[in-house]
Amino acid sequence: MLLNVRKLDLEGRKPITTIRDHEMRGYSLRDPLDALAIGAMWDGLPADIHNRLSRTYPPRFGGFLAPPDIAINMSRDLLATTATGTAKGAYVTTEDVWPVVRPELANTPMCVRAGAQVLDGLTQTAGVWIPTLASGAAATWTAENTGNAPAMQFGRVHLVPCDLVATITISRRLSKMSAVPLEQMLRAHLGRQFARAIDAAALGTSASLTPTGIRGTSAVGSVAIGTSGGALTRAACWLAAEKALVSGELIAGRALTWAINGKTARHAAGIADGGGFLFEPNETDATSGVLADIPAFVAGSLPSTLSKGASSGTLSAAVVGDFAALVIGNFSPLEFVRDPYVNAGTGSTRITAFWSVGIAVLEPSAFCVISDIATG
Repeated sequence: MLLNVRKLDLEGRKPITTIRDHEMRGYSLRDPLDALAIGAMWDGLPADIHNRLSRTYPPRFGGFLAPPDIAINMSRDLLATTATGTAKGAYVTTEDVWPVVRPELANTPMCVRAGAQVLDGLTQTAGVWIPTLASGAAATWTAENTGNAPAMQFGRVHLVPCDLVATITISRRLSKMSAVPLEQMLRAHLGRQFARAIDAAALGTSASLTPTGIRGTSAVGSVAIGTSGGALTRAACWLAAEKALVSGELIAGRALTWAINGKTARHAAGIADGGGFLFEPNETDATSGVLADIPAFVAGSLPSTLSKGASSGTLSAAVVGDFAALVIGNFSPLEFVRDPYVNAGTGSTRITAFWSVGIAVLEPSAFCVISDIATG
């Protein structure tokens, strides 16, 4: 069992500076990047935010600091729509100002869309310990003056920061492009890369220098379709969903969600199920839909080349569970470094963005994995 799984907080934690919509219009990455290239100072809103962030997060690589939300969306609130139906993630341009570049769905990690908790403003370089409830009281009927008092037992999960790095090379001709398109391209590209990296780690196993994901966490449930894999069925989907429920019971407020890859989505979309199909994508967003009556998101980071028995490199993995039991910790703002020298012979410039992020599974029993879906 998890302690306060839906309202996890840490005392004394302050959020990393974020940019409001009206500030986003005046924010530019290009100005400080250009200044870094010649060793000059920059001013305006980027300088104000950099100085504000530097008080808590001193730059590690001599670059400039910016809030993560200039490139990547780590909040489900921004995915809602306004009263007029315009998506908050859409680009809005006005005269003589920078566009409002709120990250799109593509710049939102699938795990965040599915309900993963995001802890902002963490500063502990050694990570933080998050308490969990291992066992506690049991409600039973009893006679007068009798009963027992079981001791509560607590566990803890270590959320450790790991460094994410994204590098992009801008050619000489591209650097002379209009400032607004270049700004949009840079933010969108970096945001997508960070989002994919977070999903790959959160849904993955474990690897050097990366957090341990759901599929690599012990005590996570599993369902096997066959000795050599096989087609996905409603029975397999519901068996996995049942294992993702604590003690096989649906806890109030627990919302199960599937994470599947594109091959599984296409595979399940062709399997007849009652009056429809096993997977039915949303009409307005092909990256989400319903799998066996349970909401599902498509994540390209889940593997589709697994092997088992006589099947070699043709099996896919899928994860179902309550993603509120997954936590993503934000341990730093983005730090940008511009290197005009490494590719000086071609006239191009290398821009590198650093970000410290931690990922941990708070409640392994809230997830179940299928790793032998035959998708070809």
